[in-house]
Amino acid sequence: MAESSAVMDTQSRRLAQAAMLRAMFLSYFRVLKSPRRLGPGVLTATLAGLGHFSHLISIDFLGDLFTCLTTLLRQGGVLPPSVEEELPPPPAFDDDDDMEGEEDFKLNVTDALTACHAAMTLLSGERGETLEIDPQTTCTALCVCCPLPRRPLFSVCVWRTSG
Repeated sequence: MAESSAVMDTQSRRLAQAAMLRAMFLSYFRVLKSPRRLGPGVLTATLAGLGHFSHLISIDFLGDLFTCLTTLLRQGGVLPPSVEEELPPPPAFDDDDDMEGEEDFKLNVTDALTACHAAMTLLSGERGETLEIDPQTTCTALCVCCPLPRRPLFSVCVWRTSG
């Protein structure tokens, strides 16, 4: 009798965990689709949660989620509106997180890098290879967020050979 109740407890626990995951990812999608309406910390927590729990997302939703992240990077001013346009100069990121105006929505550097990390985590491993999604937009966003220095890190490099 105790074994049957243990099996029932395990099944009910799995169902409860699946329902919690479904609700959590549904709230993540809602935040990603309308980041302007919520407070500044909500988007940061959502992007961090996506990066942390990405291995639990069903493969059916990965394409939609990657599209949402790319759209977020475009709306946040990190990427140009379309791929055909040239890259803008590195954007002036808004560290104050002023998300109230629809035109003024800008991602700060932390959110942009966290969104890139979440997108790359989604595409890592066998699941990313199965989807065949090109990570070019994420790599472009990384290059915009972390531009190369204008001068070399080492001004003089001297190679000496022993002879």
